[in-house]
Amino acid sequence: MRFESGSELGTGRRIFLTLFFLAFFSIGCLFTWLVVGGAIETVKTWSWEETECRILNSGVREPDQSNDFEFHVEYTYTVQGRTFTSTRYELKPTRSSDYGEMLRLEQRYPTGTRAVCYVNPADPGQAVLHRGSFWILLIPLFPLLFVAIGAGGIYFIWRGKRKTLANQALSTRPRQNAGVLIGFFLVFLLAGLGFFYVMFLRPVFKIVSARNWTKVPCTVVSSEVGSHHDSDGTTYSVSILYRYEIDGREYKANRYDFMGGSSSGRAGKEEIVRRHPPGHRTFCYVNPSDPTDAVLKPGFTPTMWFGLFPLVFVAVGAGGTVYALRERRKGAAMRTATVPGLPMALGPPESSGTGGVVLKPETGSMTRFLILVGVALFWNGIVSVFLTQVVQSWRRGDPEWFLTLFMVPFVVVGLGFIGGCGYSFLALSKLFRNVPVSTQEKMSPSCLQLCLCVGL
Repeated sequence: MRFESGSELGTGRRIFLTLFFLAFFSIGCLFTWLVVGGAIETVKTWSWEETECRILNSGVREPDQSNDFEFHVEYTYTVQGRTFTSTRYELKPTRSSDYGEMLRLEQRYPTGTRAVCYVNPADPGQAVLHRGSFWILLIPLFPLLFVAIGAGGIYFIWRGKRKTLANQALSTRPRQNAGVLIGFFLVFLLAGLGFFYVMFLRPVFKIVSARNWTKVPCTVVSSEVGSHHDSDGTTYSVSILYRYEIDGREYKANRYDFMGGSSSGRAGKEEIVRRHPPGHRTFCYVNPSDPTDAVLKPGFTPTMWFGLFPLVFVAVGAGGTVYALRERRKGAAMRTATVPGLPMALGPPESSGTGGVVLKPETGSMTRFLILVGVALFWNGIVSVFLTQVVQSWRRGDPEWFLTLFMVPFVVVGLGFIGGCGYSFLALSKLFRNVPVSTQEKMSPSCLQLCLCVGL
């Protein structure tokens, strides 16, 4: 009896798993394409020639439609006797929702001072004040991990290498499967930890350090609810610009709390803005070591609890990784049963009461069902957020075609998970989950091995 690698899955399962891994592959390719080009252009600036320049003017521009402050700088430099002028700090426009961040750049390059710029030797008209970091080369590694998981999963499902099942040791199968699972769940774990640090831990560290900041009187210059539009819909943020004085010098800042960012729900932001009209006098808290670093509300705010959401990714990634490692150890600890040529995964065979043995699958049907339900809820919960935006765009008569096409494989995979839950639920009532074997002659070792593989 001979089987192709992956043929035990059946055509339906192979197609479903292919779509599942294709989603990972597509996401990885898309984001790799988006970040690699920018990373390469940034690294090229390290080959540009260092040249002295003079700052003509610098400042912070008020927000426009992007709702971000922009650092504006103009400087002049000379190359081979020719004078050029540039307005680039970096290759891309330098914007931030934090006024203080842009103010620090203005103070670093004050008008009338001399600085160093970097000029493209192939085109002297191109110059920047700041070269990007080589760390940007690490950014493509994250989407490439998705590409590797997607391509590897599809390869293992459809590879054409044939093996005789009776000669294939079961101890190799759990190790191969566990390796794929470990890589898959590590993506969730690392992504969850990264987002958890940015969305929760970093603001918490700021809150702790702000306990020693100086309380300073300030006056609100402007206040409004900022609107941010993108493919995911419209989100809102608190935009309050205020001024204060440190050692007789006036500064401005617009940070309301350390959480920052934007989110849905306009009413709560409008209430905050209503309490801080232009001209309103209040207090802000200023970093004594950096007077451009200030905040109105230095403590915890209700929105910070949203920073705990990435822990869902951490839990799924950590739990899945632990499960995969346990399966790997089980595969390494497999022992051979009393039936010649048959490897056993769960230790000594159990008596069936008729003089034979009962062979059980390594993972129970209930365990598989619960795992599938958890993964289906997690996957479809995330997909539903973006799917809602797609439906709303179609109802408005302005469909977002890119997002619609992009979501197709994710929806298909989600439906596949739902179908898998139904299939696994029906499997709970199967009568052949445990296989009684009274004598070796009733079933060959190859057939018994197949029963253990598919969990009959």
